[in-house]
Amino acid sequence: MGPRVRPCELVMRSAFLAVVVGVDVLFFRHRFWERLIVNVGTVLVFGAFYLLFLKRWIVKSGTPPSRNAAPR
Repeated sequence: MGPRVRPCELVMRSAFLAVVVGVDVLFFRHRFWERLIVNVGTVLVFGAFYLLFLKRWIVKSGTPPSRNAAPR
């Protein structure tokens, strides 16, 4: 079985995908360079949000046991 995805990671990935595709389609459909710059900026904003808030919250809540850990 593959690694499990946490619900907050799934929400974050879905929101990221929705923002990137929505902005591309709505505003920058035929403008390559503007679209590229905005997409890079969006990645940086989501990355900063993850590093500042979600990563700290995930570390505080504890990490799930590894797949190789013996059951209790």
